[in-house]
Formats: sequence, C-alpha cells, structure tokens
Amino acid sequence: MVSAMGSYPPEFPRGNFPEETSSAVIDMCHTVAISVLSKPPAPEPVPTDKVVPVPLLDDQPRWHQRCVHYGYLFNDVLDSDKLRQALQRLIEIGEWRKLGARIRMNKNRILTDIQSHGKLEYHIPAHFDAARPGFVLTSDKQPMSISEHPLASKLPTSSGQPFLSSHLDISSLSLHPDCPRKLDDWLYSDWPLLVIHVVNFHDATLLSLTYLHVVMDAMGIKHLFQAWSSVVNGREEYVPRFRGIDEDLGRTDSAIVSAREFIQFPKWLRSFRWIIFRFRMFWEMFRYGQQETRQLCIPGHIINIMRGQMMRKLEQTSHQHAESVYLSESDVLLAWWTRTMLKGLGETGRRPIALYNLFDARANLPRTSTSGEDAFISNVILHATTSLRAREMVYRPLSFLAWHIRSALIQHRTRHQSLAQLATQKVALDTTGATALWGEPTSLIIFCTNWHRCQLYEIDFSSAVIPSASPATGRRNTIGRPLQHITAAMPKSLHTRNFGIIFGKDGAGDWWLAWTLRAQAWPTIQKELERLDKLDKLGQLDQLQEDKRSHSNQGRNA
Repeated sequence: MVSAMGSYPPEFPRGNFPEETSSAVIDMCHTVAISVLSKPPAPEPVPTDKVVPVPLLDDQPRWHQRCVHYGYLFNDVLDSDKLRQALQRLIEIGEWRKLGARIRMNKNRILTDIQSHGKLEYHIPAHFDAARPGFVLTSDKQPMSISEHPLASKLPTSSGQPFLSSHLDISSLSLHPDCPRKLDDWLYSDWPLLVIHVVNFHDATLLSLTYLHVVMDAMGIKHLFQAWSSVVNGREEYVPRFRGIDEDLGRTDSAIVSAREFIQFPKWLRSFRWIIFRFRMFWEMFRYGQQETRQLCIPGHIINIMRGQMMRKLEQTSHQHAESVYLSESDVLLAWWTRTMLKGLGETGRRPIALYNLFDARANLPRTSTSGEDAFISNVILHATTSLRAREMVYRPLSFLAWHIRSALIQHRTRHQSLAQLATQKVALDTTGATALWGEPTSLIIFCTNWHRCQLYEIDFSSAVIPSASPATGRRNTIGRPLQHITAAMPKSLHTRNFGIIFGKDGAGDWWLAWTLRAQAWPTIQKELERLDKLDKLGQLDQLQEDKRSHSNQGRNA
C-alpha cells in the first residue's frame, strides 16, 4: 500500500432539517460545506517531479466530480502477482510511466474553488519505488466459491432472457477499504492515478480499477487494458505508444472553426436559461432523493430481431434508397431503452428531452486523427444530441427514434462539428468555468456513454489464469476474458442522475447496460422488461415498434 493517507476533516454539523427534506440535498450541502471550510494540507511538492497542467479536455468540473470504480468479473482465477508484475513492466515502457503521476491543485489558484477548470496539474515522479509506487495493486483471497459468498453470489450474469439486477452496492467487496473515492483523496495524499484491487475466489476473480475520470475515458480504459494484457501475454511488441497526461490532445487553433458554427450553439444553456435548468435539476433531487444504479441484460437475438423490423420499417417509409438506410444494434438498443426509461420516469407528455449520446472524437481532432495505433489516455469525448418531445420518443414508432439517434451521430460526428463543439466547450470553460450543456431550460437530459466500440469484453488475460481453477467447458466466454462488467453504485449527485453506460455485448452476444435513475422509476422498467420477454417468447416483438397501450394518456405531463 501507499503511505498513510493523512487525516480527514472532522464531521461538519448537519444542523436540524425537517424530516421530509431530501437526504440527497442535505448530503450535497454537507459535502460542499466540508470542502470549503476544512481542507487537509496537501503533500509538499517533490523537487524532482515533472509538473504539467492537466489538459483542457480532462480538467473539467464534470470529471472532477467522478471517481470511477470499473470492474471485471472473470470466471477464471487470475494470478494477482502476474498482473502486478506485468503492470509494473508496462509503466517502464516508453511514456507509460506517466500513468504513475500524482494529481495536485495549482497553488496559485483559489484552493476552495475546485469546480473551475485550469486548476489541476500532474506531478510525475522521476522514478518509482516502494515509497512512491507507480500504481497500487492490492489483493484479497476469499476461501470459498463465488456462489458461496453472500454478496458476490448476487452479481448479475447472463441468463438468455431480459434481466434487471437489484440495486447492489459491492464496494465493500470490490474495493480496498483505503481506496480513494473522490478528488480530495488524491489531492491531499500521495495516491498514484491507478488503484487496482483483485479479489480471488476458488473459481472466479473480481478485478476493480479505480481512477478519477480526469485521467481518461472508456477508450482510454481500452488502451490501458490492451497494453497491460499484451505484457501479461508476453507480447510487448504490441504495446502502443503512449499519448496524453502532459499533452493537450484537444488543443486546436480557434481560428479553424468557431464556436458559433456548432449546430447546438443557439441552444447553449447559459444566463437565465441556465438558472432555470439548474433549478429544475435541484428540484428533481429534492423531490426524488433516492437513486439506484442497476444493470440490465438484453439478449442479443432480441436486438437483432428488433433491428431487422426497424430497418424494414424505415425502408418502407424513407424517401432514401434502401441501401442508405442504416441502424446499428446500439441505435436500436438505445431507442428501446430511452422509451422504457421515459415511461419509468413518467415523462410521456410535451416535455423536451435531450438525449446526449457520447462518442469518441479521436478520429476528428488534429492531434489524434493521424497517429495510427497510439494509445490516447485522455477524455476525448463529445456529445451527439437527439432533441425531441417525450411523447414523440414514447409513442412514435421505435424506428423513428432510432433513426433520430443515428442521424444525430452522423450530424455531430463530422470533423467540422467536432471542432465546433470543442470550441464551444473552450468558450464555456473560459467564461463560466463549467462544461457547456444545450437544450431547452425545461429539458430532461439523459446521458449515454456507449462502450461497445471499446471491445472491453475482449480483453485477454489468459496468461495470468491459474489453469487448475478454470473450467474449460460449459463456458459462455473464452478463458482469460471477462464474463461480465461490474459497476459500483453512483454517488448521489446532479452529475450522475439519468446517466448510464452501454457496456456492449458479452461473450454470448447479449447486451449489458447500467443506469442510475431515481428509485421510483425501476418498478415500471421491470414491467417493461417482463413485457419484452413475453413478446419475445410469443414471437410478437413487432408490437414494440409503436406503443398503442397508453395513447389515451398522451396528455399526461403535458
């Protein structure tokens, strides 16, 4: 383990609040009070460290707020020593050592105001040793099979039918007790950027990676795990060149494309529009304080059938040539899931909905588009926004919504629009200190990050598998590849509500996703999953294309 973490501020008095006051709002105010009124001393700078500013794309308030606990469940027993040795070797290769940096606040800035960008910096050690390691990897061995563990036995696995997990917080199992959980835990300690915890059972392994979202996005995770697994498997020649940390991959000449050329620029939520939007968000948290993070599984054959039905529907109604009509599996899944979410949230009327579909912009930015197979460890993601009324998303054919999702991606993912969106974010950060959002002041914003293209189910740790503990038959996946993604419960926050991940397809071809919604939404979603399963078994999935069950209630929430 690393050196002692240092003392934390004493408990700030919460005061007396009415019982009906939302606990989420109280906790939020409590956290702000602690952060402002009491800060532990930061570690003294090490003279030999290389100090570089955190790049623009990474030093944003939304990333400050998010500590990611990303987990893999393997139905193999992995050798934690081999994993540790391989990661140690990786940070000795080329510039990968930069991942051993520490994160600090720029002392020339106001310490209490950590929400604005441009205040964080990396301190990269000149060398690593036991006192200042390049990463932390801890391990734990459970003397039982995973099915015998009271918590791990409840982890979701594919069953070949639609499935909704319970609200399960596995942090007590998947994380080391001293694991950092927020930005301050890195700022006021000597934690390196990467913290890994490996839990071995007799027949399975749970591997968890903890990092601050400031460091990287999902594609960054892909590059990290691919490089790490290449070393594990003795294929160092496949380790890509490291890019990021001290390189501003998103820096462009503002004269190339201006912010006003971004198609969403007129809908930028700022000034009075921003005040209205934030008030409604706070009201949502106050009124519905409880939120739950749950995982879902949708069998691949259901998505394939629905996609075929939607494509035929579009070919019949579109004025374009049939060969130009295209929907991906992800478009289909997101369309069905968005409709299902809105039903759960009770949003079926006139309220505007802004669906933010995050996409990897590496192919469009000047510093990342011509660099071949380099590993870009950064947050190079932008938003493709689908803007419709709730009732259009719920009651129009699913093919209508899926096509709007696909069209938004096509429109936003051009090089010109990517640069214009990046320019808008730069203007927003420079003038307001916050990330730009766009839509109507009364919009409900839903965030989706799709990891399917990251191919994280294909990470190969086969050379770290202990053979005698891994079954060779009756498997849904290849030896050494993950069986499942595991996500920790999201903290209560304005930044995590209505936010979710499409993990992609597992080894059996089934789709997995995880979402954080107010607790009251999940019973309706469970009923929709039961309906999906029933229609699948009856061979009547075409009934999902247009929901006619509730047309009489279209005026609700108008």
